[in-house]
Amino acid sequence: MGWLKESSMLNLSRNHLDGQVPRSIGNLTTLQSLDLSHNQLSGQIPMSLITIDSLCWINVSFNNLSGKIPPSPHFDTLTLDPFVFVRNPFLCGGSTVKNCSSHPQEEVEFGEEREAKWSRWA
Repeated sequence: MGWLKESSMLNLSRNHLDGQVPRSIGNLTTLQSLDLSHNQLSGQIPMSLITIDSLCWINVSFNNLSGKIPPSPHFDTLTLDPFVFVRNPFLCGGSTVKNCSSHPQEEVEFGEEREAKWSRWA
């Protein structure tokens, strides 16, 4: 995703992406808006997203994400809109109605084969 480094908006919604969101997405340090909605993404929201200080809007709705929405004062301001996380049945915390203590957080490893489909965007 190096060639996207100076991007301020990234909309990859409805692209039939699957697998896990790559950690390298956190390298997009000028990103202000990220839309990954309506794909088949799985696994956890990468912690690398909380390091993007310019990020003011995110939408990961209608995927298959799981685990806890990353805890961070910066990321908490992104969770004010409850619709940005809808239709992720195993996602908890943040503005979701699911309590993470009743949904054990699964540990996710990023395998090369799971991120392979993202390499087209990198």
